[in-house]
Amino acid sequence: NKTDWFYTPQIIHFNGVDIIELERISNISSLRDLLELEIAIESNVLTKVGKALAIFHKELAIIDKQNCVHGDFNIINVAYQYDTARIIVFDWCLNPALSNSRQYSRLLDMASFLRAILLQLTSLKRPSMLWRQRSVQFLSAYEQEACEKIDYSSLWAWLRFLQLRCMLKQFKQRKFISLLNLS
Repeated sequence: NKTDWFYTPQIIHFNGVDIIELERISNISSLRDLLELEIAIESNVLTKVGKALAIFHKELAIIDKQNCVHGDFNIINVAYQYDTARIIVFDWCLNPALSNSRQYSRLLDMASFLRAILLQLTSLKRPSMLWRQRSVQFLSAYEQEACEKIDYSSLWAWLRFLQLRCMLKQFKQRKFISLLNLS
């Protein structure tokens, strides 16, 4: 079963409004931690993440047949379980408003993931080589599993959109803080 490539924690309890209790999963590390230790490249974890996301985009749909989108697919919401060699995905959004177009759903998740990798590397002296290596491993695995080419110009547009949205949010926060300091 291809969905064995990734796993999502099962819901133990939901109060129907705003509290969800999920199962506890042991023996996992966040992808962020693995990337910091540079274990992810050697163990092909990024290849597994790329394939898992491609399977998710290809095979899963919401009840009304719209395609699913994670909405916040990044290195914090992805973990690796050592004993099963599975990718664990947390914090599902499944926002149908973002998934009216299958292409945009996929590109949004991929751009979010690539942006998270890039942001993690900004503290290094030469991040571009590592970012390229990690991005190529992730995107190549996605393309191979999806059996179709990624529209890279649209993907980069989504990446720029996410970056601009983040910068605008930071600007608004700074402006708000400046206003507080003036009063």
